[in-house]
Amino acid sequence: MGLGGLNSVPLERARENAADCRRILAGGGDPIAARKGSSTSAPAFGAFADEFLEAKGPGWRNEKHRAQWKMTLEVYAAARL
Repeated sequence: MGLGGLNSVPLERARENAADCRRILAGGGDPIAARKGSSTSAPAFGAFADEFLEAKGPGWRNEKHRAQWKMTLEVYAAARL
């Protein structure tokens, strides 16, 4: 588990982060899960791809364009659609 990059996180803040993680561990928690739970989560790529296809679909001239975009996302980006 990292506490931040050398150039982006000052030593004092890294020490505070480490102390916070130790407190979470002492309480039986998982500091990585706690960090992930507190931040705003981005949608999964597959969900984002579905939203993209839905939003852009009306602007495509024909169904072939929609199929090409869907195939591109499924095959080349390995998205679950």
